[in-house]
Amino acid sequence: AAGDVAKIMRFVTIRDKELRAKLTPDYDFGCKRPTFSNSYYRTFTKQHVHLQDSGIARIESDGIVANDGTKTAIDTLVLATGFDL
Repeated sequence: AAGDVAKIMRFVTIRDKELRAKLTPDYDFGCKRPTFSNSYYRTFTKQHVHLQDSGIARIESDGIVANDGTKTAIDTLVLATGFDL
């Protein structure tokens, strides 16, 4: 039931199918610590927020260079790690 609620929340808050797919976990609900926030998914739909999912090749003084070669100027870099299953 909780997994269904999470799925509905993603659908309601993230209308972009590609972004929603990137933010959909590839594991069952409860295998990792769930995010209990009504603003988490909505954050990724804001104009100034960009999900970087191709990995970071390097960090420079004024931004990051992704594995796909794109450079993004940043003010803040948030590093988040998960649990290995």
